Amino acid sequence: MQTLELANPALVEQIKALNELLEEVKDNQSEELKLLQKNHTTNMQKLDKLHEYNKIADMTNQIFEKRLLEIEKAIKEISKNVGA
Repeated sequence: MQTLELANPALVEQIKALNELLEEVKDNQSEELKLLQKNHTTNMQKLDKLHEYNKIADMTNQIFEKRLLEIEKAIKEISKNVGA
């Protein structure tokens, strides 16, 4: 590197500038990766909550369906008794 410095100082400066840029890019990529991992964790937690809410909604719908069927049966029975 000593002979390169003596031969072309402008080239050495450009190489140093490129190395600085490369380090900056590496740092930015590391920060982006950390942010992506954090977002992924948050998204997975939200997805788990959505699954939980969907299960609750399904259970609620099943209860309402049973109640509606019972009401329908009662109405049919009343209709038969009134018509008879």
